[in-house]
Amino acid sequence: KSVGADLLAFPESQVREKLYTPNPKDQRDGNSRIRVVVRKRPLNSKEVQEDVIVVHSYNYMTLHEPKQRVDTTKYVEKHQYMFDEVFNEEDNNREVHTRCAKP
Repeated sequence: KSVGADLLAFPESQVREKLYTPNPKDQRDGNSRIRVVVRKRPLNSKEVQEDVIVVHSYNYMTLHEPKQRVDTTKYVEKHQYMFDEVFNEEDNNREVHTRCAKP
């Protein structure tokens, strides 16, 4: 089952709120802990047509890697990743800092 499949029943306005609500178990409690956080940066005008990263939720993303076989057949290899937190291109530096680095 896809992580995002259960979100299809929600209106678009509610999906972002549901997807980007931090997991309460992961809230910083003052103890030192290593977290792995990634951010999808905004794409420039040349990259918009080749957007290969899809952010599904606060901690889940997919990379669609275009490839070509020896017989020149093109295909896309799909890689799914989970992190402690994933930010999309709409999240600004302040939000990333507040949720990840601010004590």
